[in-house]
Amino acid sequence: MASGGRPVTESLACMRASIAMIIAGALLASSSLVLLLQQIPPAQDMVPFQWWIHIAIIALGLFGFAELYFLRKRSTRPSEIYFPWWLIGLGVGVVVIVLATGLSTLLSAPTRFGLGTAAPNGEAISHKSAFERDGRYYLRLNRTLDVEVTREEFLGFEQTIKGTFAGAWVLFSYLVLGLWYYLGKRREELYAG
Repeated sequence: MASGGRPVTESLACMRASIAMIIAGALLASSSLVLLLQQIPPAQDMVPFQWWIHIAIIALGLFGFAELYFLRKRSTRPSEIYFPWWLIGLGVGVVVIVLATGLSTLLSAPTRFGLGTAAPNGEAISHKSAFERDGRYYLRLNRTLDVEVTREEFLGFEQTIKGTFAGAWVLFSYLVLGLWYYLGKRREELYAG
């Protein structure tokens, strides 16, 4: 028995949700920092692509959904868990930040080769990627046509991609935080009754 009369497995399960919430909060903070740094021109080149955030959000989300699956199998009664005001307020803040930075990123993106416009060969652009070779910058349009672009256009395209990923990281890390809040409260409810 752990302190408070709970079996050790119950205490560990509730602690696991708390630790996952702390990790999700750290992911939310770090992805928000990356998103905000992407909006500052001198910092855009200094912010490396943070793949660890991407992987951690996916892993924590999958682990949370597995936990949710097992909790739902264990209890069939409906849950009466309400989200607190701080979590709802944080969600409003996340939506505002993601929308504001997303609009800023889209409006500042180079538009000479935007999706849906015509490529130099006359085809509509449906896919584009960027790369550097021998000190020159290129956009690959529709996976086949390489067009040389200026360094500014190349960096603008890279910033658009990084900003889009960072905005998605902020949004999904918030959703994972909410999922683990729910799981922690659901565990407490399950063990209380």
